[in-house]
Amino acid sequence: MIGILFAGQGSQRKNMGLDFYENLREAKEFIDSLEDRDEILKIFNMEEEELTRTKNTQLGLIALETMISHLLCNLDIKAAAGLSIGEYAALERSGVLSLEDTFKIAKYRGQRMEEISQKFSTDMYALMTDDEKKVRKILESLNEKAEFAEVSNINTKGQIVVSGSKNVLDKALIEFKDQKIKAIKLKVSGPFHTSYMKTVENDLREYFKDIDFKDPKNNLYLNLSGRKFKEEDLKEIMARQVSHTVNFKEIIENMILDGVNTFIEIGFGNVLTKFVKKIDKSVKTLSVYDLDSYKKLKENL
Repeated sequence: MIGILFAGQGSQRKNMGLDFYENLREAKEFIDSLEDRDEILKIFNMEEEELTRTKNTQLGLIALETMISHLLCNLDIKAAAGLSIGEYAALERSGVLSLEDTFKIAKYRGQRMEEISQKFSTDMYALMTDDEKKVRKILESLNEKAEFAEVSNINTKGQIVVSGSKNVLDKALIEFKDQKIKAIKLKVSGPFHTSYMKTVENDLREYFKDIDFKDPKNNLYLNLSGRKFKEEDLKEIMARQVSHTVNFKEIIENMILDGVNTFIEIGFGNVLTKFVKKIDKSVKTLSVYDLDSYKKLKENL
């Protein structure tokens, strides 16, 4: 069974999508049909520094990922998931959201997350550990009402991501080192998937009132629970997603348990397929992010 994974923020690259647009008729027609065509082409041509701004990254990734997803429309894909903003590409692939609404949400979400992030001095670190209980205990011992850090992602075997106040994390790094927990600083522009995003959660909850969410037409695995969708309130789930821990490790484990033995990642860096391989080396992983990798994928499948 084939499952598709859509990458999150950090998987963007300068000139992403341009080779598709300039050399593949179907890709050009897809982008040209979008209301945000001019803005998306501007993002595809952006320098790295400007591209890393959340409002640009999220819209650009959704454009790249939905474009490639539509190019792969004939593949018999039974399961879908995405990391953070990538989850919206998974919703579109699964028939939950229309293409138009997917882009509207990506624009609104990216803008609001950037605006809120600019109000705080924060960092994000990947910790090489599985001891979630210990990590949470260290953070909780240092947290204050106004300044705090939380677990934002449980990505894969041996990797937990923490995000929040720079002051709190600077102190936590000392304790992580004492506990022999390796920490790697991530280039992410905000305290995503923490309580700092509560305002965005509430904004999205209100915004979704005018958006139509349908039930998925394939197996859809959710960041908030790490499990397959089962007759839940997707609007509420996706509002809460922005301010709660992403349980991606559990997503991968559940997809494999449900029979997914081939994973296709859409996004640069092979980030998600590396997560998969840390959990189960026996499954097949493929990735597509540019025109060459797209052609290789078609040959493999």
